[in-house]
Amino acid sequence: MPTIVKRVLSGSTDGFPINVSSTSTSATVVHTGSTSTNVIDEVWLYAQNSATTTVSCWMEWGGGASASQLIKFDVFGQSGPECVIPGLIIQGRSATGISITMGASTSNVISILGFVNRITQ
Repeated sequence: MPTIVKRVLSGSTDGFPINVSSTSTSATVVHTGSTSTNVIDEVWLYAQNSATTTVSCWMEWGGGASASQLIKFDVFGQSGPECVIPGLIIQGRSATGISITMGASTSNVISILGFVNRITQ
């Protein structure tokens, strides 16, 4: 029987928001999934913007910058937290866990909050 446990994002310290300081790809680690293939993480992410202007963001789903793994979105000025990843899943991988990383067009104004529902089969 599967078990489900709500967990803090691995890129967060004690559940605090993750500051996106990088303006390049593959820089700010948001979450890394399990190395066990019988584990699935259901990922919920929320972004907030402390700047007065809209900031363009990109999230690399699986650590790759290919078009199919790159999720782009804008976060409006002085807004959030707003849902940017609504429960998408990653499955455990035996060699290394799948990484979710992020960058933004302006450094140190976007922060990410969220959680994963870790499902063990």
